[in-house]
Amino acid sequence: MKRPNREDYRYPQATPLVQPTRAMDILRTLELFTPRVLVNDTHLTHRANNVAKERTIAQMIVAVFLISLIAIAGQCYLYYQIAPTEKLKATVLALYGFAYLYVFFALFSFKFLHCSTSVLSNSYAGWTLMLTLGFHTLTGLTMQSPAVPLYFFIPAWAFLSCSSRSGLWWSAIVAGVFCTVTLITPLQLDIPNIIPTDSLASFRLASSLLALILIATCLYAHLNSFLALAEELDEDRLLYAHKARHDPLTGLANREQFDMRLQNALDDAIRHHQHVALVYIDLNDFKAVNDTHGHQVGDKVLQTVSRRINNVVRDSDTTARLGGDEFGVVLPNLKAAHAAAHIVRKIEDTLLKPMTIDDISIAISGSVGLAITPNDGISASSLTRSADRNMYDAKRVKTQLELVQAV
Repeated sequence: MKRPNREDYRYPQATPLVQPTRAMDILRTLELFTPRVLVNDTHLTHRANNVAKERTIAQMIVAVFLISLIAIAGQCYLYYQIAPTEKLKATVLALYGFAYLYVFFALFSFKFLHCSTSVLSNSYAGWTLMLTLGFHTLTGLTMQSPAVPLYFFIPAWAFLSCSSRSGLWWSAIVAGVFCTVTLITPLQLDIPNIIPTDSLASFRLASSLLALILIATCLYAHLNSFLALAEELDEDRLLYAHKARHDPLTGLANREQFDMRLQNALDDAIRHHQHVALVYIDLNDFKAVNDTHGHQVGDKVLQTVSRRINNVVRDSDTTARLGGDEFGVVLPNLKAAHAAAHIVRKIEDTLLKPMTIDDISIAISGSVGLAITPNDGISASSLTRSADRNMYDAKRVKTQLELVQAV
């Protein structure tokens, strides 16, 4: 079994559950145009599924909106140039002007009204459908129109950014549009087509590539978001597992972790015919420190004592705060029983050193109890009783000596 390093006992730096992502940085840059629900991290819920959904939508909205606006500008210029009549040119300008106004109106509205990203995403799907229908109408309203590939992006967007139910609804709407176009085509209505016949294939290819780029962008953002989420959940799991087994004030192992390490050390000692020592430490007159200087100073004293003990033991030893001003140390893999005495003397010496906390000089000592296998027991319970008894014997002797000296 791999022995823990001393770093395992240090209290980790607090980290937020949801780490900032590049999408959030982009959103802050575009804060003027993006709704507050996407920019402010505090609006994100701590539930994993909502975190993934919000991050996915944030990435997709930024990327897809930018791609869409660039594509609209290009289409508007191109269709305006090839429109055969002034009336059709005015129709193109009106259609794409309305598209731009809708985008900015939606973004500003959702920023100040604080609506959910689901509403914004569904609005974008509706905007894309209306724009595609307008484009479809200008290009003959047939299934051979270059607008047809763009319809497939709408349900894909809804599935990835909204929900399965929204995706099904938008799929049904797109299917309804296709059915309507199929029924209208045989009627041979007088619907204008601004695209020349010899350029129809090129425009259809360009629309297909645009739809493919938009769908690929959504899929990439969706996959990237959940991969990042999986990494963060793994980090959080390790963090919470560490907190569950370590004391929050000192960063040392807590009693649960201490008991587990003690039992593992005893099992290893039996297999390898070695000794295990258990050290109990109780600070003397610690209550007077709290009463005189306050609990904040007392907490800093405990942290200082924890560091000092941890610095004089081996990397393979386990130091724990068992409660209040009581500490414990497990000394595994001892080849001889007397090796533990040397470590105990180092612990006693480091506790006797004065410390300065907030410009206050504090002198404190500790009563130490030592129990070693097999003389004091071979089980965790017997070692614990022996170490506890020896610790209180040492405290009683120290108290008696102080009374004698006082007299």
